[in-house]
Amino acid sequence: MTKGTEETKIMNEVGVTLSSKNYLIYRNNVGEAQMKSGRWVKFGLCVGSSDYIGIKPIIVKPEDVGKKLGLFCAFEIKTEDGEISDDQQNFLNIIKEHGGITNVLRSNSEAQALPTAEFVSITPKRSNGRKRVGNTQPKKAWQNAR
Repeated sequence: MTKGTEETKIMNEVGVTLSSKNYLIYRNNVGEAQMKSGRWVKFGLCVGSSDYIGIKPIIVKPEDVGKKLGLFCAFEIKTEDGEISDDQQNFLNIIKEHGGITNVLRSNSEAQALPTAEFVSITPKRSNGRKRVGNTQPKKAWQNAR
């Protein structure tokens, strides 16, 4: 199995696991592509940003006012021998310094070891007719097959 294929497999498994643990995550592809017009378009959150970004819903206990909060999450997916770039490490450090949750996940078992997030039911109202935003429901294994 090639390195790219192995990382994609881990990424798909981790995405399903994080979603099933109530993390609201989004795949964050970072890069650039050239349009047919010749113009270059950059995409993704920023250089070095993690493969998955999202929110871990938490409920502050009554002694802490009882407010629902979401913690920003950033998960970098790597193979067992995959290296983190300086930009990626800087992104993770910034998120962690500001109270977010970060992790480098090298296998689905590492994602399974993360604590399950508090479930918060989301019923968004969208003008474009979509019934939900992002992956508010756990992915099914067949959705990752390509």
